[in-house]
Amino acid sequence: EVWPRYPELHYRRAHLYIKMGRSKDALNELSEELKLNPRFVKSWVEQGNIYMRANNLDLATQSFVKAMELDPMDASAKLGAANVNYMRRQFSSAIALYQSALALDRGNPEIYKRLGYAYRDSGDQAKAAQAFRSYLDLAPDASDRADFEKYR
Repeated sequence: EVWPRYPELHYRRAHLYIKMGRSKDALNELSEELKLNPRFVKSWVEQGNIYMRANNLDLATQSFVKAMELDPMDASAKLGAANVNYMRRQFSSAIALYQSALALDRGNPEIYKRLGYAYRDSGDQAKAAQAFRSYLDLAPDASDRADFEKYR
């Protein structure tokens, strides 16, 4: 009420709604944030993530593409777009986007894990193993470590 155009206010409220499992309310807050701050990449990425979890891949793609247009150096936007391509079983596109995300964020174990899945499902077991090993190197205490130990 005091400062309704406060930067990131609606974005932060959206995160609270996400934690409460209220995706529709979160999307409404992100929409408000984007009306006030249409260049705020984090809101586009979060919107894409919500759409992706709801299996609305077309809207997810639109959100991630917008985020990448606004900031080509944002690894999270590339990761989200890669995940959508993976879900669509477009493995070569997913792999290219995961590699682009890695070029920007080499220390993110999640990207290596997702890249490993894409390689595995595309039939390239050697590259999958390499990606999974990198995942384990970066996340030695990962809760799913046992799932990837065979790649060591």
